[in-house]
Amino acid sequence: MQDRYAGDIGDFGKYALLKALAGSSLRLGVVWYLNPDEEENRDGEFVDYPHLRECDESLYDKLQIFLGTEKRRIAGLEKAALLPDGTVFYTEPLTFRDLPPSGQTVRRQRRDQWFEAAALLTRDADIVFLDPDNGFAPNSVSATGKRAQKYVFPGEVSRFLNRDQSVVIYHHHARNESLHTQIDRHFQGLRAAGARSIWAFTFHRRSVRTFFVAAASRHSALLFERSGEFASTLWGGRGHIKMHAPMNKLPQAVVEQHSKSEAASSPSRTPPSDVCGTWDGQTWNTVGIDEALEIRRRGNWAGGRCVDCHEQVRPHKLGTSGQRAHFEHMNRNPRCSRANK
Repeated sequence: MQDRYAGDIGDFGKYALLKALAGSSLRLGVVWYLNPDEEENRDGEFVDYPHLRECDESLYDKLQIFLGTEKRRIAGLEKAALLPDGTVFYTEPLTFRDLPPSGQTVRRQRRDQWFEAAALLTRDADIVFLDPDNGFAPNSVSATGKRAQKYVFPGEVSRFLNRDQSVVIYHHHARNESLHTQIDRHFQGLRAAGARSIWAFTFHRRSVRTFFVAAASRHSALLFERSGEFASTLWGGRGHIKMHAPMNKLPQAVVEQHSKSEAASSPSRTPPSDVCGTWDGQTWNTVGIDEALEIRRRGNWAGGRCVDCHEQVRPHKLGTSGQRAHFEHMNRNPRCSRANK
């Protein structure tokens, strides 16, 4: 995180998600990974997003007040009451700019000391949010390297998981491989770090940002329920966010909760038969009839399932007799409210 990013479009989605996850019952801890070594680029400049206001009017208005101040600083965000009462913030900058590149031992000590202070401050939090510039460190970056302050490392995630805290990690995606390939790789990395209940949200505005959720066992069902509720708001209904859940890697209680939340994930204005679930090789996604018909037109339709009964469905285009485009169950299912009786 850098001061110049404060209040940009990514922050709006970030704080909305954290509010939804924490609610009024879970205490939140934020580790900024504050990077004072700002670069010469245009990151953080997109602060004009009135089209998103409907998703969370109160949060939007608070951010606009903040953006109207003289300076954009992390300290100002903390005072703006954007996150639930009781949230703790670790704001110590992480930098090696005053240390020689060859000083690996002293660099290691600095990072260790910085992280230990972060872990101490957030020891009573239920959810710890890690907010580095770039996200998960690639194999080519060491914890003491030139750009190490821009990344989170597996051992740091494990520290919170091992003391039964839930963790949310920000990650900014690269453009050299598909989104789902990257998400799956980071799911694997989180499992290696000790996570058992994992899912993610992608925020598709300006660039793709992903927030990975690694839930402690004591929080998994509650956080998954809250995640489904968040996905069913205008954030999901308008296509700003998408939830990704590797169903074969979630506890059964969470899988059952997903089936319930998935059925409610489409906005109420959408006719019941106008959405279905599709499998992209990594996760189930909810799509509307128009998107499904376009996928089929391109020859990429791999099948769909009803979001209620999970039976197989197929998309039908607008009929010549005036019948609207819709999804049809492959086999009659009189017990499903979305099926043709």
